[in-house]
Amino acid sequence: MEQTKIKIVICDDMPFIAENFKNVLSTYSDIEISALTTDEKSCLEAVLKLNPDIVLLDIQMDLHDAGIIILEKIKKLSPQTKIIMCTIHDEDEFILRSFVLGASGYLVKTEPTNVIVNTIREVYKNNVSLSADIAQRILKTTISAQ
Repeated sequence: MEQTKIKIVICDDMPFIAENFKNVLSTYSDIEISALTTDEKSCLEAVLKLNPDIVLLDIQMDLHDAGIIILEKIKKLSPQTKIIMCTIHDEDEFILRSFVLGASGYLVKTEPTNVIVNTIREVYKNNVSLSADIAQRILKTTISAQ
């Protein structure tokens, strides 16, 4: 019996970063990279055409928060597609907006490969995945807002 693969679309405006993710993630037998995209248009087209399980989505592309705008559009077009924000930004504003709009995970690009792969697997199983540091910051922000 063939193992089900987690179909992923990577959206990052820096092609070498997307390629690096593809090269690393493709070595895992349960992960399939369906497409590499570099902008909103190609990302949305890939989601509609390929129906991926997960989109690894950069936050800052042509606009400061373009990824968050794309996240919102993906959730409207393909509500079952899970989104993992994959970025160099760990500001509370980006983190909170991402989860409010439907992200299932949040990774800083410098995370070790095993953390990235574990996040993908957890999100695929319908779990929310974020580091303890980010979870703690969300909790503190939520508590202080009350």
